[in-house]
Amino acid sequence: MVRLETSYKKDGSKFTSSCGGSVINKIYILTAAHCVDHEEIEVMVLAGGVLKEPYLISRFNPAFKLVEGEMDHIQERTVSFFIMKLQYLN
Repeated sequence: MVRLETSYKKDGSKFTSSCGGSVINKIYILTAAHCVDHEEIEVMVLAGGVLKEPYLISRFNPAFKLVEGEMDHIQERTVSFFIMKLQYLN
């Protein structure tokens, strides 16, 4: 299980959100299509470690600052592409 943090534009405004994902292998993560179905989206995957207050932490938040010990052993990866199920797109 990983956390996907997203930053995207909708109707001209910028939003951030979080979704969960399941690790399939070292390349693929399975998540709900609505989590990544946005214009100009950026997604960061956070895996491992401990978030003391996960609902307050977002890498895409300009006010984001790490506090000593806030995140331990977190691995971060950016997402380079998405594969959407055709039935979702139609």
